[in-house]
Amino acid sequence: MATAQLIDQAKQEAFVNKVLGDTSATMTTVLASIGDLLGLFKDLAANRPATSAEVASRTGTNERYVREWLGGMVAAGYVEYDPATSRFTLPAEHVAAIATEGGPFLFGGIHQMLPALVAVVDQVTEAFHKGGGVRQANYPSGMWDGLERFTAVAGRVVPRFQRPVLHECARRPALAACGGYRSRIRSTISTKSRPDLRRKICSTVILDSA
Repeated sequence: MATAQLIDQAKQEAFVNKVLGDTSATMTTVLASIGDLLGLFKDLAANRPATSAEVASRTGTNERYVREWLGGMVAAGYVEYDPATSRFTLPAEHVAAIATEGGPFLFGGIHQMLPALVAVVDQVTEAFHKGGGVRQANYPSGMWDGLERFTAVAGRVVPRFQRPVLHECARRPALAACGGYRSRIRSTISTKSRPDLRRKICSTVILDSA
């Protein structure tokens, strides 16, 4: 006879809140991906504050959709809204992360990669049953274009750590190739320092050991 397991209500509630936060963050990132793709963040950075109609007019997008998108970005804390003027503002402190192309803090490449990763989720699921993985050629071009943007940023940021880039395929030189192979980063890898950075880099950078 199975014994009923006592539930720690506080622990259960904390985990529910975590799942809620993770799910909300995922949805926010999807919206950020749309904003990056359509140039909405860059428009707000260059023309703040602005109404949804002004943003739509400058970017060639539908005002209703832009208005809903801006509402989501306000709720997520990415954009600020002034109800007195019906204008939206991208704070100056947020520009580097989401609107400064080529800057050292830009997340645009990651945001561009997300829809491409989701696009092959059915193939990844099938691979769980059959093995064999998913061919790189099956990923949409946004995966490689986004990866190129991200690794171009990483190439400028990593030297600030004043130590080798870290990776699971360590103990040998690794070639981080990205996008259409227009930019490459070659680095000597170590396993012993900054495992936190190693995990982050590993989750996004594809290694070509050839």
